[in-house]
Amino acid sequence: MPCGASLVEQHSFARCERGVSFGCLGTSRSIWVQNCRGVFRCAGRRPPFRCGYPEGAPAYNCSCGSGRGDPFWTLSDEETQALARPREAEERRGDSPHRFALLLHGMLGTEVRSSSSDFHSKWHDGGHAGKRMLLRHCAASHLKYVVDAAARGEQVDVFAHSWNREAAPWFDEAYGVVLRGSRHEPPQYTSEALKARSQALSIGRAALLMREFAALRNVTYTLALAIRTDAVLSSPVDLHRMPAETVTFAHWCCKHRKSPPATCAAAGTPRLPLLAHCAVADYAGAHHRAADVERSYFVMDWWLAGPPALVASWGRIASEWDAYAARNAELGIGSLWSHFLWAQHVHEVLRITPSFSSAVCAQIARRHFEAVRVLQDRARLTGSGDALLVHAWGGCFVGRDGRAQLEPTPEQCPRHCEHAPEVAAEEAAAEIAAAEAARVAAEEAAARAQREAGGLVLKRLRGEPGLCAALAWSPGEARRLSFHQFCTFGAPDAAAAASDGVLYYELVVGEGLENPQVGFATDGFESGRDYYDGDGVGDCSHSWGIDGTRCARWHEGDEEYDFEWAAGDVIGLAANRATGHFAVSRNGAWGGGGAGVLFSDAGLRCEGGVFPVVSAEAGSFEVRLPDAASGFAHSPPPVDFWGE
Repeated sequence: MPCGASLVEQHSFARCERGVSFGCLGTSRSIWVQNCRGVFRCAGRRPPFRCGYPEGAPAYNCSCGSGRGDPFWTLSDEETQALARPREAEERRGDSPHRFALLLHGMLGTEVRSSSSDFHSKWHDGGHAGKRMLLRHCAASHLKYVVDAAARGEQVDVFAHSWNREAAPWFDEAYGVVLRGSRHEPPQYTSEALKARSQALSIGRAALLMREFAALRNVTYTLALAIRTDAVLSSPVDLHRMPAETVTFAHWCCKHRKSPPATCAAAGTPRLPLLAHCAVADYAGAHHRAADVERSYFVMDWWLAGPPALVASWGRIASEWDAYAARNAELGIGSLWSHFLWAQHVHEVLRITPSFSSAVCAQIARRHFEAVRVLQDRARLTGSGDALLVHAWGGCFVGRDGRAQLEPTPEQCPRHCEHAPEVAAEEAAAEIAAAEAARVAAEEAAARAQREAGGLVLKRLRGEPGLCAALAWSPGEARRLSFHQFCTFGAPDAAAAASDGVLYYELVVGEGLENPQVGFATDGFESGRDYYDGDGVGDCSHSWGIDGTRCARWHEGDEEYDFEWAAGDVIGLAANRATGHFAVSRNGAWGGGGAGVLFSDAGLRCEGGVFPVVSAEAGSFEVRLPDAASGFAHSPPPVDFWGE
């Protein structure tokens, strides 16, 4: 009976093709591979198995039954139980006032590739089977060691954000009723140089899900733990014991480069080199940096815990990226890694003294299984079943079964980070709130000035107050919007400025536009989101937009549309409430090159009318509303343009 071999996940750079680089070995239950490496499956119910390992040989023969016991492609009994254990759908009741949030973030990779290398792989094949299996392993550890480890009466709610749009059903399946909110979208930053920005944005969006749920259910979280989704935990996490007044990072050790060759170890364990808290030079190389920067501007970036408001502030690293990157260079740190940017955020933005803990014993999944395979191979070769993996993982030493064996002593790894003055986290949170309030007040004053001058009011509807964009305005003149992060501005009172049922305004396209969406919205368009929000014009049913940068039109999502603009173009936008039409022009032309009617929608005939809305992430627009004394460069569509 032929084996019926199929490829589950490709690991080699050379493409694996049935009949060319892999196939069944005669009529036996085995396969052959040549210049190919990956995970395969035979017909029947046998588990997947790896073939093409160890690397180096030109060809391999592998048995279809070799997948039994594979640490990655087979769930252990404990993992199966953790994923299948019934959990309460309703909120728990008990004497403890503590409620915690687990924020999962980031992009899923595969068994052998990091998330970024998988995304950029030459032969990227999705790797969905491997990603889903990786998530199941990680979820089992999160549920067992965080959710189920909570004390009686305490509760852990899970919120997940990922850059894997295909992963939504996997998260629902793995986390079940404890998953209170999730969002999965295509990656916004795919460059290796922007990995830290991507991670910070993902943490911020997971925190946003937490904040929205907390507001909806009127609940308060004592502490939030933000951890990479692809981190495998190997011991219970007692969130109750973590300090709730500051930010806590993983206690991470490096071999001290200047240490004498002394060793120290607990009785009966391997002797280890003297370890010390990692310094900047351990990861970023030697440089003439200030001593306090060298010592204090490194933290481990796999997880952090702290008051929800402070954890949510991590999104600022993404939204104010240029400022963080510039400061990093001033400090003499060339690498834009989260290790350094997180430390900068704590020391210079929050201005608090963090704590360090070994309470979260974690390892990145692909490294975890790589190490477990090494130990399995070593055990097979030596016949020994008690091998200990001598490696510090997040402050823990992990045994062959992936569980914590011991913690390093203070002599092995000093637990302190001396730099910032002692500042209470409540004070830092209060400073953040005060600064936000001042920016909101400045925006309100600008809106009041526009209104008192007798004009329409262009104001921020969504986005971080005072940070996401700058509005330059003089009475009677066109407004200039310069965007620094994605947000939305609009002029709701312009709905009443329609002439003969047609509302018309113009935009002059500026330089460097990124992700623009411009058009009209009804009064059902949700405003008041005073935080980074990736939804803009046309992402909902209450707004319609055009994007001449990405050549798309927007209404409840995007659709490819052949309309393009260039810097300096004057874009006319017109909405006819009577006919329910939305039309666009380029430099006065209402036809050709995609110009003309974009939408015919009954929603545009709403009783309250529509108003101008403008979204973008970067670049600028000059906005000419109907109140501009300078008038328009071109005319609205003629009456006969609309037809009947």
